[in-house]
Amino acid sequence: MSTTLTALWILIALLIVTGGFYGKIELSQVDLFGWTLLILTFLHFKKSGKALSPFLEKKTANLATKLKRLDPLRVLAVLIAANTLLYTWAQVWRYQSFHSNAFDLSFADQAIWSTAHLKESALAFGSSISRNGTLLSEHFSPIFALIAPLYRLWDSVYWLLFLLPVFVSSGALFVYLIGRQEKIQPLPSLLLSTLYLMHPSVRSAMLFDFKEDAFFIPLLFGVVYAFRANRWRLFWCLAAFTLLVKENAPFALFGVGIWLVAQKNKRHGLALCLVSLAAFAMINLWVMPSFFQGESQSVLAGRLSPLGGTTSEVFKNLVSNPIDSLIKILKAKIDQGSFKYVYKILFPVIFFVSFRSLKTAAPFLVTLFLVALNLLFTPQRIGYHYELILTPFLMATLAIGFRLRSNQWGTVPAAVLALISLFCVYGRSPLVSIRQYAPTDGHHCLQQAVNLIPQEASVLTQSSIHPHLAHRKTANLFQTADQAFEDFIAVSTWERLSLYASEAMPEQLKRIDPLKYQRVVSSRMVSIWCRVDACGRYEKASRDLKTLHCLKEGHQ
Repeated sequence: MSTTLTALWILIALLIVTGGFYGKIELSQVDLFGWTLLILTFLHFKKSGKALSPFLEKKTANLATKLKRLDPLRVLAVLIAANTLLYTWAQVWRYQSFHSNAFDLSFADQAIWSTAHLKESALAFGSSISRNGTLLSEHFSPIFALIAPLYRLWDSVYWLLFLLPVFVSSGALFVYLIGRQEKIQPLPSLLLSTLYLMHPSVRSAMLFDFKEDAFFIPLLFGVVYAFRANRWRLFWCLAAFTLLVKENAPFALFGVGIWLVAQKNKRHGLALCLVSLAAFAMINLWVMPSFFQGESQSVLAGRLSPLGGTTSEVFKNLVSNPIDSLIKILKAKIDQGSFKYVYKILFPVIFFVSFRSLKTAAPFLVTLFLVALNLLFTPQRIGYHYELILTPFLMATLAIGFRLRSNQWGTVPAAVLALISLFCVYGRSPLVSIRQYAPTDGHHCLQQAVNLIPQEASVLTQSSIHPHLAHRKTANLFQTADQAFEDFIAVSTWERLSLYASEAMPEQLKRIDPLKYQRVVSSRMVSIWCRVDACGRYEKASRDLKTLHCLKEGHQ
């Protein structure tokens, strides 16, 4: 059995480090091997009292001895830097290969660009693809204003491609600090930081587009760290900034307030609960509805439609009939996929949940509360950014439980169980996605083509190209050819690009009026039209597009 355990550990490590093996049979998924390792480790522990094979125990002891000679914070800094570089690389390739899309990256990018360049955009938080032309009609995220000055230094979306892994990776530092607050030794605390970076929801968020939810990691982790350190000025400052991230931020802060009450800190806890409820009502019932036509058009009303047609009705029913409202929501929202979603999020900490007291159980109860809200409001699938709001509470649950289990079983068995539990839901290595995102010559050629469209020109395009044209006042999404009025139309039916949100586009392209639009580029990678009465104004751009050499070479 010892040999089998060693072989499984080595195999899992190879799958994570290399991304797996592909041939007639694909060997990349870690989950099945994680479950096998969990069962065999349990049997081995029952038989020998050891969580590792003799070979791995010796190697682990040698590694621990070497790491103890190093400054743990320097090791942590290297870990965070390496993770940031890895996922920045993934983000850059994802963008350059046109895997980003309008409804995520462009929402943030164009809103920040318009805020940084008010002279050109004439509207802060402007967004061509949002209702009434403002991001605030979709999400309450004034926190984006903090990034706007960076766009004045360098007007580029690459800021966001870098800041996403920076913000999310910063959580590893807070996990380490929370571990030390729990009196966990430096090396196990470093392991907890590593587990955080390896969690599937954290990795998935760093392989998706930049969204405002990324701010939740440093801010909510900071809130948790601050109240546990009794640093109340910092606590309230971070809580205030958290409310500027998104309209669902009050839910998380309400959970923190309940946690504080469980910690016997009723003054700050009840105050935060009241502030959170007031902020939720103000943001969702007053502020956001002022940016679009009526409460019935709100994101909240749309996602909780079983409870009413407007945000006010939803809010009223939740308060007056909470049980009945819950039953209606469960019937409408919960299905088989819900259980898989909950399993993927919670299983890595399930063995570390402690109900010994309300104090130790509080962060897990907050996690359950936020998971339940995610089931109601978001796609029930890890792979986006929605889990970032609950991750600080999930990792606090793990840190508290790890201390208790270490006292009960010993540090090594607790560490082994934490790592194997993660393997059971790990999925594939991020290197698999990075390989898929590798841009080709065709992608670079397409980028050259869209770069030639003048920034002052309005443009109509599809979701996958939109993020490359978002730094302008008007960049609309292609719906129907009959309603086109923009200076340029830039679209692609190239099989390497997604037609997400533009499925009818190939048929609609046939309806573009040749008397209204002149086709200046026609290739398998991109087709670009210029509005006839605007072509003279953009004569140089049209000429450069027609003579772009790479479009004639037919790159793949």
